[in-house]
Amino acid sequence: RATMLSLNHMGWALFMLAFLPTMGRVLDLTTLPTVFAGMALIFGVLLTIAALLWIRADRREARRQRAEAPARDAVAKPQHGAQDGALPAPAASQIKIS
Repeated sequence: RATMLSLNHMGWALFMLAFLPTMGRVLDLTTLPTVFAGMALIFGVLLTIAALLWIRADRREARRQRAEAPARDAVAKPQHGAQDGALPAPAASQIKIS
């Protein structure tokens, strides 16, 4: 955990190493409100991208868990009335004949 926190801090420091001097140079050429607006725009775009990636990963994980759940439940929880690990036959209402 400490290594991950250290890498996180190092990544942030490297990002700021490039970002802050650039914003300082822009501030020398323009006004402070312009720099704040530019920073808000840049961070807004980055946070939107991060949020979209997070949502996509969360949906994929949920789909994967839903797909694995029936197989996991069948193995982990034997059906009521099952003997020797065998699953009971489906009820007549569950049988579809086409």
